[in-house]
Amino acid sequence: MTKPLKIAFAGTGSIGRRHLRNLLSTEPDAQPIFLRTGARADRLSSDCNAKVVADMAHVMDAGADGIVISTPSAAHSESLFAAIAADLPVYIEKPVVTSRADLEETRRMIAEKPDFPSLIGCNLRFLPSLRTMRDLAQGEIGNVARASFEAGQWLPDWRPAQDHRKSYSASKEAGGGVILDLLHEIDAAEWICGPLDVAAATTAQFPALEISSEAVANILLKRGEPAMLVAVQMDYVARRSLRQYRIVGEEGTLTWSLGERCLRLEDHNTQRIIDCGDQGFDMARTYERAMEEFVEAIRGGPQTSNPLQTGLSSTELALLAKEKAC
Repeated sequence: MTKPLKIAFAGTGSIGRRHLRNLLSTEPDAQPIFLRTGARADRLSSDCNAKVVADMAHVMDAGADGIVISTPSAAHSESLFAAIAADLPVYIEKPVVTSRADLEETRRMIAEKPDFPSLIGCNLRFLPSLRTMRDLAQGEIGNVARASFEAGQWLPDWRPAQDHRKSYSASKEAGGGVILDLLHEIDAAEWICGPLDVAAATTAQFPALEISSEAVANILLKRGEPAMLVAVQMDYVARRSLRQYRIVGEEGTLTWSLGERCLRLEDHNTQRIIDCGDQGFDMARTYERAMEEFVEAIRGGPQTSNPLQTGLSSTELALLAKEKAC
């Protein structure tokens, strides 16, 4: 009989609770451990019979098999470094870290641990329609000349129960700002188009939001050979949630829209619907699949599809864009 997993949770806000629900759905006998300042218990910890501890030493003493890190972005590194040092498998929300120093330290720590089980929470990689787009972009439409990745949503709508001005998104110091918050688009761009570099970036604040972090960003990415230009546009301003990608090749154009739940392929005289409807655009399922993959890796299965060892490049691109932004 397989023993129940003990999984620690650093951060039990909205995304942490989603990961907790998915863990218990995948592993009903799993035993949660909550890592909280002062070992603070509450109704959630009571309802799921979680052990509550105050630091990583107690996480290890409790026999944890892995940890899910979904604290505010700037606080990731403390739990992450401790977990890597203890060889404790990590599922970490994006962005992994919020500074170049922490990025380099993460790379240094995992350099000698090629098999260390880890997963970065870029869940769009698990979306069937986007996987199809990636496959088609690598052959069906010929050489790609340019691509665009666009996303936006009115920040106060993200977490309706919380004053957005007090959220980590609103604070540069807490790792907020649209570039790191919407890292999905940078990650998707590189995942689909291949290794990229930052050519230029611009950012702007939006006074109506009353936040100190950047609310709008335009990033121009590029690939050398074969040449390709990739534009990433993101904002906290769009009153209707927007996520749309387009890839233009010599043989056709791919357009993917999460809002329309549609992936289209157009060439010089036809338009085809490649995927349309709920199944290929089921966002909830992406989080479930990610947790399943993480659990499988903990139990001795293959490394995850987006581990720290290879998945940090999108975080580096985001940090470089912030450095170059004007």
